[in-house]
Order: sequence, then C-alpha cells, then structure tokens
Amino acid sequence: MKSIQLLFSLGVFSTMVAAAPLATTSGSIMTDPSVAPAKSLDIRDLSGNRDLSKREEVVRLTNEQKQKQVQEDLKKETGILREWILTDFNDLGEIPSYSLYNTLSERAGEVTTTVFNVEKELDLFRKLLNEMDSASETLEKYKGCFKTGVGYVNEVFVLKVRALALFGPDGCPDNLIPDYQTKLSEIATALSVLEDKVASANDLPKGFQKPFSTHVEKLKANIAILEETPDQKCDWA
Repeated sequence: MKSIQLLFSLGVFSTMVAAAPLATTSGSIMTDPSVAPAKSLDIRDLSGNRDLSKREEVVRLTNEQKQKQVQEDLKKETGILREWILTDFNDLGEIPSYSLYNTLSERAGEVTTTVFNVEKELDLFRKLLNEMDSASETLEKYKGCFKTGVGYVNEVFVLKVRALALFGPDGCPDNLIPDYQTKLSEIATALSVLEDKVASANDLPKGFQKPFSTHVEKLKANIAILEETPDQKCDWA
C-alpha cells in the first residue's frame, strides 16, 4: 500500500512539475509550450472588432474617407485658383507653378477613385494651368515679333483664361460660381473695350491684327457658350 501511495504521489508531483512554469537563470518566467493554452491571441483592429468582415469594412470606409478628403481638397484648391483668376489675375508674367497640381495628383493616385471622382477636378485644374502657361509662352513670341501692341495681347489672353475659369469640371458653364453673371458680364465688357482700343490704335505693327483677331474670336465663342443655358452639355473650346 505504501508503495502504491508513493507511486501515486510521485505521479501527481511529476504532473505538477510538468505543468508548472520553468524559471530561467535570470529570474524570468518561461512557459512550457506543451501546456500553452489552445486559444490563440485575440488580435483586434483599432475599432475593437474581432470579425474579419468588420475589419474589412473599416478598411473600406477608411479608403472612402481618403477619397472624400482628396475630392474636398481638390475642390477647395481649384476654387481658390478660379477665384484668383477671376479677381486678381492680370499679368501673364505672374502665373502659378504646377507644384500644387502635382501634389494633388500624387495624392489622388494613392487611393482608388471608385466612389468619389477626382479625375475631372484634376483635369480642370491642369487645363487652367496649361492655358496660362501656353498664353505666357505665346506672349513672349509676340514680344519678339512686335514692339507695340503686346499689352493688348496680354489683355485678351487674361480674358480668355478668365472665361475658361467660368467653366466647371464637366466642361459646362458653372453658374454655381458666386456672382457668375456679373463676372461673365465683366469679361464681355472688357473685351468690347479692348476691341475698341485696338481698332483706334495707330501704332500697331503690320501683321498684328490677324493673330489678335483669332484670339478675340475664340474668346467670343466661349462667351457665347457661357451665356447659354448653364445645364446644357458642352465641351471645352
């Protein structure tokens, strides 16, 4: 009986030893992996959701939020650019760089634009910059060809850019711009005054009138579109 009790005691003791944590020489506790709990670690996302589908939903919403933020920033920056063009832009020698556009374009490329469409906003931003850049280069060519009349060319190009700023991302007149009709009327009036000044000028060089008239006609065509029903579909001129 004593031997049986002894074996039983040894068996219980050995089981306890096997289940007990092992102490290292440094005093830290090392758990025996053979008796580690079967349940795996509970890894949660930031919202505390354990369900994988819930975590995917959080990721999707986060991506949508990024898209929305890019869209809002684009609208804001495009609005600022258009307002500056319509109020303070007078000199083709002072035009914005493409750095802000490049930054916004890079940000837009980092998200999947399936819910919020940013391409049209980017396209509008780029077209306005391209128009100013192209006009500035053309003005420099005029300076090399003509000694007089360059100021008139600058004026008509400024008016052309302002007219384009009244178009929206969809290529149609954007009558949601504050004081849309007033701004459009100012452009048309300024063009009429400019034409009168050019017609009465006596110092314009030979060959000036034809290219100048080409720019005037293009501007008039855009003004005519802007004066049409705002919800009528149209393309960039």
